[in-house]
Amino acid sequence: MSFEVLDAALPEWLTRHGLHVLMKGREGEDVRVVPIVDDAGDRYSIWFVQEAGLLAIYAEDYPVRWADHQRWSQTFDPADLPRGLEEAYYAVETWILVREHTRTPYLAA
Repeated sequence: MSFEVLDAALPEWLTRHGLHVLMKGREGEDVRVVPIVDDAGDRYSIWFVQEAGLLAIYAEDYPVRWADHQRWSQTFDPADLPRGLEEAYYAVETWILVREHTRTPYLAA
């Protein structure tokens, strides 16, 4: 699986929103996962899967109570990737705001 198109779009988006990306999974496989933590320590993530020339973008939260779990997903043509990235981030930001939390952007050293 190649992430070339995504990798070209990620740096600007990550910097704009104060995020970082994990590029290797536990088994050493190529992945693209963007972890997000809010001021209360609640965790969220955005991750990507390539499917038949399209890019599926997923956003998910990891609440204390599974009954409060939320998930967003949508598939985008690579040409619509910037819109897809923003929509996924907006979903996570909405969950954070609904909980009356905020987040501190990741600042690279």
